[in-house]
Amino acid sequence: MYEIRGIIDGKRVPSKDLEEQIQRAVRSGKRQLKIIANGQHGIGGRIWPSPEKTFISVEGTPGQRLAGMGMLGTEIIVHGSCSDDTGWLNCGAKITVLGDVANGAHNAGAQGILYVQGSGGARCDTMTKFNPRFDPLQSWYFRDVGDSFAEFKAGGIAVVCGVDPRYPDNVLGYRPCVGMVGGTIYFRGPTTGQSEKDVRIVPLSDGDWKWLTTNMKPYLEAIDRLDYLEELTRSRDDWQKIIALTPEERNDMGGRRLPMAQFRLQTWEKEVGEGGIVGDLLDVERTIIPYIVTGEDRRQYPSWDNQRYAAPCTYNCPTQIPTQVRTMLIREGRLEEALALTLQYSPLPATVCGQVCPNPCMDACSRGVLLREPVDIAFLGSLSQQVPAPAKAPERPEKVAVIGGGPGGIAAAWHLALAGIQVTLYEREPELGGKIYQCIPEDRLPRDILAQELERFRSLGVDVRLNCLVDREKFDRIREEHDAVVLATGAHAPRVIPFPGYEDVIPGIVFLKGINARTPMNLEGKKVVVIGAGNVGMDIAVESYNQGAASVIAVDIQQPASFGKETATTKKPASFISRTAAASMPTWSSSPSAKPRSWTTCPTRWNCSRDTSRRTASITPILSGFTPSATSTSPG
Repeated sequence: MYEIRGIIDGKRVPSKDLEEQIQRAVRSGKRQLKIIANGQHGIGGRIWPSPEKTFISVEGTPGQRLAGMGMLGTEIIVHGSCSDDTGWLNCGAKITVLGDVANGAHNAGAQGILYVQGSGGARCDTMTKFNPRFDPLQSWYFRDVGDSFAEFKAGGIAVVCGVDPRYPDNVLGYRPCVGMVGGTIYFRGPTTGQSEKDVRIVPLSDGDWKWLTTNMKPYLEAIDRLDYLEELTRSRDDWQKIIALTPEERNDMGGRRLPMAQFRLQTWEKEVGEGGIVGDLLDVERTIIPYIVTGEDRRQYPSWDNQRYAAPCTYNCPTQIPTQVRTMLIREGRLEEALALTLQYSPLPATVCGQVCPNPCMDACSRGVLLREPVDIAFLGSLSQQVPAPAKAPERPEKVAVIGGGPGGIAAAWHLALAGIQVTLYEREPELGGKIYQCIPEDRLPRDILAQELERFRSLGVDVRLNCLVDREKFDRIREEHDAVVLATGAHAPRVIPFPGYEDVIPGIVFLKGINARTPMNLEGKKVVVIGAGNVGMDIAVESYNQGAASVIAVDIQQPASFGKETATTKKPASFISRTAAASMPTWSSSPSAKPRSWTTCPTRWNCSRDTSRRTASITPILSGFTPSATSTSPG
């Protein structure tokens, strides 16, 4: 038997984790489980039916909703008592409890069996269901049950044996069967206070007695009380039966609907109103309150829900720029305010929004859906290039250090400075901008645009310290001198796929940094393979052609993830290979000097010949091998 424990190394396992362990065990084929519980909820529930039954033995102390939503094919035996809602929403599980069950056992159950060796708590068998397609729900209690038993019961069979009951004068507890409309209750012993407006007590028929005596033995065997079989099946006169009144019987009892005024005087006031539980709170006139639509006494107030939720463009913008506000300002003729608004969210709108961002806001623009053309965010971003920096808030005494002068560090310093905080920015390189400056080619991001926006950034008075390497000693000193430190060191470590021979592969970020640093590789006449067809891969492809490559092939395991001008530019000189087969990547020898082997796993590849005069490519399919002269990987 596979054992799952509710306490491991002295620590209680959360209910969710314990349930996941049970579900994994069942999915792996285990059908005999032993659970050592420690108050975990929902043990044994929601195990999907299968041809082979699942048996669960529970020891320790189970929590609420044991076998909640139990399914057909699940059998659970509990060696002790159970907490509330045992068998809640039972859908077919067989549950045996060798002890008592607390409140709400078989609440809202529809199918299955509950065998209880002891007593039931309050509100057991409430709201049980009836489905003629399945066998009725069964609930068996050896001793007695608590108050409000079988409230709103609509189906199923309950059996209360009345052996050594806690309350010998009333084995069904206080106010049983209120609102009961269906189902059957067999009980042995006295009861009082059942809802006579809803149910009646009748003697057992021959069919009732046959059913009861036939099913009594397996119940007593399950709870280890078989020696009581003779006593409990001795005479049908020891037993009684409760059934719900039919609609006709309710009408015969005068069950007509009372007028509102009569109901208030005869029922409401007595039980709830002046003589009831809220009598001391009632101080109103006995008149109908008119529906007031205006003034302070109105019942409903209008609410203005405009801008309660983010617009699609704002929601999809990484910096949450409210473009819908910009367009509103432009429509009102407030162009300067519209262009300045962007600077409250981003210090580099012309650089990022205007040049390098894929503009997901435009993809989500509702105007693009309704009018076919979204708002041109890139154009709006470019218009903000020469807008001066916003006014700063009054200076504050706090000092914050920002380590890293890339776009993240610049943005952090920008917003801190606008809030009036004194900011010092530390950057290892001689120029600000991080990978925006170092890796994005100039034909995609003109340097004059970035330079102008960095100059606006400096105008806020941020103390920028370039060529400053922050080591451990320097960092400790920075922490002592500032109230807070923001780490924005970027992600400059390249990722390389560790296949045999990967030592000869040039990381994409290294290749692009060389381009922008004016120390490019000489690729004249060489064949280049780029692993990755995202934006970075497309930048590498374009720059490889710019450095004289004879051909470039971009390889990816999916459709190219690049977008915008990157794809448009690169489709001219380079071609894509989308590979989905498991063995789609080329194989290299482990020898660093060995050349790559031919690619033979791709059914169709595309080669392109370069026309330097027109910057176009003639694309032809090839089925033979291909040996690249240089290979680069892009982080994408």
